[in-house]
Amino acid sequence: MLKKGNETTSPSVKEEGRESSGKGWLGSHWGAISVCVIVVIALLLRTVFSYGFSAGNDFALSGGTGAQYHLHVIESILNGSYAIGADSAVNYPVGGLNVNPPLLDFIAAGIASFTSPSAALGGLNPAIGALTCIPVYLIGKEMFGSKTIGVVGALIFAFLPLPICTSVFSNGNEYALAAFLVAFMSFFLVRAAKALGEDEGRKSAIINGVIAGIFLGLAALTWNGFGVLIAVVAAVLLLQVAVCRFGEKDMRQPFLVYAIVMIIGIAIAAAYYIPAGLWDAVFSGPCLLTVLTLVFAAAFVALGSKSWVITIPVLVIAFIAVLVVMYFAVPDLFSALVAGNSMYAGRMSELVSSRVSMSNVASYYGWLTMWLPLCLAFYETYVFLRKDRSSLRLFTAVWLYMMFFAVWSSYGTAASIGCVFGVGSAAALVKLVKYAKVREWFSEIRASGLSKGFKKILKPLPLASVLIIALLVIAPNLVYGLDAGVPTNDSSNVLYNGNTQYFIKAGDDYPIGDVLDSHYPSQNDGAVATWIDYTYDAVNLGGFDSVTDSVGGGTSAVSHILLSEGSSGAIASMIMRIMLANDIDDFASDFTSAKVYNQIKTYFNDCDALYDELTINAADYGNIKSDVSRENALYLVCVKEMTDNMGVVDLSRTYDNVCSTAGQKISYVLLEPAMLPLQYGGGDHFSTMAYFADYSSDSYGAIPQFFSYNAYYGYTMYTEDMYDTFLWQAYIGPSDTEAGVSGTYSYLYALSKSDGTVAANPVEMAGFEVSKWIVRYSAEKNPESDDWTYMDYEEAVKKQEKDGGVINYLSSYILYEYKGIGGTYSMSGSVKADDGSSVDGMVVELYTHNPVTDKEVLESSDVVRDGKYSVAMPSDADGCTVVLKSGNVKIASFKDSVPAVYTIPTVSVDGIFSIDGEPVVGKDMKLVFQNASVSDLKYGAETSDGSFSLAKVLEGQYAMTAYDASGSKISTSDVAIVSGDGKTVSGLHIAPTTHKLTATVKDGNGREVDGGRVVATDTSSGLQYSAPVEEGTAVLNLMAGTYTLHMTGGYTVMNSSTYTISSSDRSASLTAYPAVDVD
Repeated sequence: MLKKGNETTSPSVKEEGRESSGKGWLGSHWGAISVCVIVVIALLLRTVFSYGFSAGNDFALSGGTGAQYHLHVIESILNGSYAIGADSAVNYPVGGLNVNPPLLDFIAAGIASFTSPSAALGGLNPAIGALTCIPVYLIGKEMFGSKTIGVVGALIFAFLPLPICTSVFSNGNEYALAAFLVAFMSFFLVRAAKALGEDEGRKSAIINGVIAGIFLGLAALTWNGFGVLIAVVAAVLLLQVAVCRFGEKDMRQPFLVYAIVMIIGIAIAAAYYIPAGLWDAVFSGPCLLTVLTLVFAAAFVALGSKSWVITIPVLVIAFIAVLVVMYFAVPDLFSALVAGNSMYAGRMSELVSSRVSMSNVASYYGWLTMWLPLCLAFYETYVFLRKDRSSLRLFTAVWLYMMFFAVWSSYGTAASIGCVFGVGSAAALVKLVKYAKVREWFSEIRASGLSKGFKKILKPLPLASVLIIALLVIAPNLVYGLDAGVPTNDSSNVLYNGNTQYFIKAGDDYPIGDVLDSHYPSQNDGAVATWIDYTYDAVNLGGFDSVTDSVGGGTSAVSHILLSEGSSGAIASMIMRIMLANDIDDFASDFTSAKVYNQIKTYFNDCDALYDELTINAADYGNIKSDVSRENALYLVCVKEMTDNMGVVDLSRTYDNVCSTAGQKISYVLLEPAMLPLQYGGGDHFSTMAYFADYSSDSYGAIPQFFSYNAYYGYTMYTEDMYDTFLWQAYIGPSDTEAGVSGTYSYLYALSKSDGTVAANPVEMAGFEVSKWIVRYSAEKNPESDDWTYMDYEEAVKKQEKDGGVINYLSSYILYEYKGIGGTYSMSGSVKADDGSSVDGMVVELYTHNPVTDKEVLESSDVVRDGKYSVAMPSDADGCTVVLKSGNVKIASFKDSVPAVYTIPTVSVDGIFSIDGEPVVGKDMKLVFQNASVSDLKYGAETSDGSFSLAKVLEGQYAMTAYDASGSKISTSDVAIVSGDGKTVSGLHIAPTTHKLTATVKDGNGREVDGGRVVATDTSSGLQYSAPVEEGTAVLNLMAGTYTLHMTGGYTVMNSSTYTISSSDRSASLTAYPAVDVD
């Protein structure tokens, strides 16, 4: 039969001892007084450094997107638009989820009734963070029966960096309140566990269990990561009943107490999460964990009279069977139970990693104090196994283990359960001090006098203990704690070292606020497309609805808007966003081309047709993933269908019709600096955006469709597809070639400190107008100068023209507004080739002159289809220029009107295929010229001496590819074929793509050689290239191939190595010796 046992908590109490109450009121209340002082210190740490900057900027908030989210919810509560679990202002036009529970928001909204929402939110957290020291004190005092541990624990917690950083004045996140509630939940769990070990403790255990359950439920209404807390209680429950079973003690009482905690907590959580529609996003995992824990624990208790040799294996097998069934039958629930719920949409769940590294935890909680709870857990486990099988001792060990390892799961968890580091570190340090007899050591030193006291000081154990505490705990935690209170806005503060960081969104460091604020509170007639980092900034500061939300909704749409080709691609992507949120049948009459609509409808309704198009015409869609999602497949295929068959005028009119039918509209696009990839590890969003659009990435994280990284220096190298994107054209404008700059790196560098010679000149996209554009300006030319400031683009340009200085265009923020192409009339014409060749695919663009900006503005464009085109001219425009283009080459230009039929002449071409001006001689090659716009236009020529000729070629831009005799591609080059007389092009030089081989030449003594020539011989063709050696270096420009190196001109090399040139520059080292003639 089961025995009641003599379980007691007394060993814990005896070990630590109850401090004497001392004499008088002060001695009796020293613990409470100490905690009050600590609370004041904690409050000062959380306000002194941040209050002035936040309050001085209209109570600006820190805490990133989360803080802006909470501010938005508070304002929604106050204005009556709050909806449980839903948010129509984000993920437009679908609507987003409020995945964060609302307890913090309702508390702050109540305070905001007497002040502003941001002041209420920013001021609430430091008070809560400071008050959390009280439950931390209570945990330590109750868990170890020691006021000393409680006070030390509260003091340590007051200086822990992460709890400070997440509860400073200005922080708008929920973690401070969550940490406060978790600490109180832990305190009442300690009291319940302690009562379980007392003979008359049943009632007390249940009461404390009920209160702990309430605090668990309140934590769940504050923080959506509360599943960790369920896991802690579940672990305690299962281990406690197991220990009771093996110790032949009553299992029912601990089961009842901890079951009450879990049931009350999950019931309170269910009251919000289920009506809010957050079962899949947040609630299913914690709920299933609760149910399974209680069911199997209840079964274990009910089978207590049976032999554990039978019951434990049976229950384990049953549990495994349940998991197996869930894995196959309901995999989503299995994943939620085992790995936790994912609140993120689409690719976001794959991309976001919330794990916390060891270095993170060290910076959050001190690189020694982070380990002290684990050390204490080992000690408590040892004591439990050796001499104290009490409920409190078991709870202490399990609580320390579970809370310590939970910290590593996410940032939110690390911020919410900091009490374990305060209590665990304090208990470990106090035990160390007692074990080392530090108090007695101090007494001996005082009593021994100066001469003998010095010898006492060198007593190893107490001296080492004091040094460890002083140098490895007090000093670093004091430094880190002070640093945690200083915002990065005040990085010049002597106390700031950047260990933990928070940024208050205000001032010159937050320029996007000015861009958004400039538009508020105007009545915006449409949503804004910007990246997820600024979703709630746009909502709060600009009064916009946002296409994205903070958990991944709308990211595919924004990615395609920004990465599609020009304004046509952006408008087509916006059409797709609206249609995907509605029924495709609603828009049958909205398209100006019924053929295009019918084809798109087919792709919407037939997945096989959709993916067949992607597979059959894979080359048309670039370097995309093999597992492209249906949403992205629709964007890629349908946007191409629209842009291939509809001009920008038709697209704009179709978009206007679609918006009118749906009653929904995306009217703004916000571009910001982090959207462009500048260098490896630069922290930009571009790769993330491309990832959400299902473009492939390489091993370095670059997106080959748009750019690659230089393997040695890490800078980016853009492709033509990058320069064609709406993002680039609307943010910078010209490509490097069009700007007259050689290479991406040089171009970006020039744009980052432009003196006006090279400047951003965004193409004013057809249908869009710049609403706000700010740039960084400096009167000095030093990039490290402190006088950089943001100002309007036009103001900066005028200031530069007057006073000099430089502009950083790569730091621009540009807000575009979609205006459409209204008030226009069409200009139509036909284009043909004089030899009858198809010219379908060539581009016609219409420009007007803007006298304010003195720029040519692209108003409309169209692609030649069936030999015809139509472009739109604003009715109020004072003249226009119409340009016919093949690729980037202008073939013809017309002023104010267009001919009914324009015939493109074919010309004869003779030219030279050369490297560094020297013909490539001795290699049989075939040169293939592919027109950049017209896929059917392709010409070929053969050469062995570098010269070639083409009899009849249509003018335009061509991509030339050179093949060797075996048919292998050896070089590519872009070629512009335009004649002056419309008849012939003579002396055309084509420079193939080459890469530098830099040879370092030294003599046998290691000295640089000056003289002679390095000769590279192509191992397949025997072609030779040479360069002179000057000051120990020779630079050769070589096509792709494999080469051997030797020297001429009075020098020779003993051994010749082989070098392969493929896609990047190479280097070589040669040892040269004077050549000696042998008779």
